[in-house]
Amino acid sequence: MVDHEGERFSISNLTEQHLASQYRAAVHLTRPKSTCVALRSADQSNEWPRNSCGQLLRSLSSAPLPYRFCVSLDRTVRRRMPVARWRRVQTEGADHIMPRRKANAPVLLEPGNSSSPKKTRKKNANSDITVGCLFAAIGGFAKAFEQNGASVLWANEKDRFASETFCANFPSVRQIHKPVEDLTVAGDGLEPVDVLTGGFPCQPFSIAGEAKGFKDDRGLLFLHIIRLIREFGDRKPKILLLENVQNFKTHDKGRTFRRVQSEIQKAGYWFSEKNSAILNTATHTHIPQNRARIFMVALRSDMFSCNNFQFPSPTPESERVNVWSFFETKKQHKRYYFTKGSQYHAPFEEAIAENGKKSVYLLRRSYVRANKSGTCFTLMANMGQGGHNQPVIQDDYGIRKITPRECARLQGYPEDFEFPQSLSHTQIYKQIGNSVTVPLVSKIAAQCIPTLKAVLEK
Repeated sequence: MVDHEGERFSISNLTEQHLASQYRAAVHLTRPKSTCVALRSADQSNEWPRNSCGQLLRSLSSAPLPYRFCVSLDRTVRRRMPVARWRRVQTEGADHIMPRRKANAPVLLEPGNSSSPKKTRKKNANSDITVGCLFAAIGGFAKAFEQNGASVLWANEKDRFASETFCANFPSVRQIHKPVEDLTVAGDGLEPVDVLTGGFPCQPFSIAGEAKGFKDDRGLLFLHIIRLIREFGDRKPKILLLENVQNFKTHDKGRTFRRVQSEIQKAGYWFSEKNSAILNTATHTHIPQNRARIFMVALRSDMFSCNNFQFPSPTPESERVNVWSFFETKKQHKRYYFTKGSQYHAPFEEAIAENGKKSVYLLRRSYVRANKSGTCFTLMANMGQGGHNQPVIQDDYGIRKITPRECARLQGYPEDFEFPQSLSHTQIYKQIGNSVTVPLVSKIAAQCIPTLKAVLEK
């Protein structure tokens, strides 16, 4: 514990087991929302000076990534403040504890941040709407809400490769890389948000899997969403936006959905049958991918006087485009083409001869399916693991798999969306297949924000 002239201050969010190889933290909870920490060297040979808060902060600045430290003054300043920003405390008598960072002084960075200055975004009418993302993946929900002007404060994802992609594209968003089971509001310093999103694992409820539902450990991850909501207490999110596979509602003869409905209602939200809808990317956006998913929107019952949320309407057919406008016309890398005589070339060649070059094809188990409707099959997480479940076309240069960039377009990601060069193609395909379609979520976000603002302005 460190004291400065009788003023006790606490370092919150210091819960990572591997703070640094040369440090060990002894954490003692003194009361809710306050954590006092004593730092010692690994060999316990010495303790940080008790009379120098500034020295302690400067020492912490050399700690390795991806750890983040927040500082709050228990009595002087009743709010948390990230050390990484080194802001002067705008309270009389507190400047000696939070000095401005001097030139060339080390800066503590958050995961996904770089030493380069953050891009500044123009202030907009919706920037006061805040969002937190559970099961954030590569940022489909985050991108959709950002497109509508909302501010994404934090995101949680356990897959390290997906986290790398998220951080590359959302450098200003705090990314917490850990399983949701280990995530806590107090321990991880989660800021209250207006909207909480969560595309919780769909495999336990998918007909493509074993569909064990809540008997699958992954199916129980939904309950951690409820746990985190309750941990927020009276600062819980005002709107919940959840996503899963289209047969989620009928899984286990409807018992799964009824369990989810009951848990959400007990957490203090309006949530009935009309709060869920199956929306298809091909019919509700301009993107020609046949991807049907269930979306669930719950409204906080102590803030909304009635359950009045409306899902977006289908997109007019005149605004939909043909799938071939998403494909490159020039020759692609040889890795995407099936060579003659290979395992998959012959069955695709036969199917193309029968159904034409303008269809999109998919090898499903032992047969090739043809999509002649001008749309693409559902992009799946395992489409990068071989010839199965991966959309295939024939261009002027041969029979090939569609590329990761083409897949990203079919999920609505802009051309400047980055995938780290360190990732394998299998990982990139997996990330895109696991994602939501950004323009579809963007349309839902466009419904959520006015609904929320109408309540906040009262």
